[in-house]
Amino acid sequence: MSATATRPDSSYFLRKLHSLSGVIPVGAFLAEHFWSNSTALVGARQYDETSQTLQTIPFRIFVEWAFIFLPILYHGGYGVWIWLRGQSNVSHYPWVKNWLFTLQRYTGLIAFAYIGWHLYTERWLTHGRSTYATVAKDLANPWYLAFFVVGLLAGLLSSLPSLFRLRMENARLKRELRVARDVPVVPMEPPMPPLI
Repeated sequence: MSATATRPDSSYFLRKLHSLSGVIPVGAFLAEHFWSNSTALVGARQYDETSQTLQTIPFRIFVEWAFIFLPILYHGGYGVWIWLRGQSNVSHYPWVKNWLFTLQRYTGLIAFAYIGWHLYTERWLTHGRSTYATVAKDLANPWYLAFFVVGLLAGLLSSLPSLFRLRMENARLKRELRVARDVPVVPMEPPMPPLI
């Protein structure tokens, strides 16, 4: 390959995959996590039953790796790579988008560390069999509770700018479709033959 030949730029695809992996598998897992953990509000028995039901998903190991672990690893790993390559310009251009970009990067890094820790303590140390009693004991520790709250808030704050951007992009596409639908299409008329 010559030095002047161009290589295809894969960064567009990787960034889109990064965004998609944050919204669909990671976002869906977060929503499911909120739902299953909210059963603790009903009672200890209901939480333990939900936890046990989740352990009986057919092909659970494949489902966890394909739809949870790998998307989280890709999203977090690529996010850290973007964060390391990015240059903050908030001190020179203190606009809202720059602050949101910076906030998203730092909270994403905190969330990635929290998810790794949470996965280690709640999935691998307990073999996925955490109970209401073990979680209540863990949350009784003020340091554990503080890290839990910080990690949860960091995950939510990291996703908000992306969801806002996705919402704005969706609104722009709807607006363009509406304009395109409302503008009548005028067929081109064939040119008139020259008059002699």
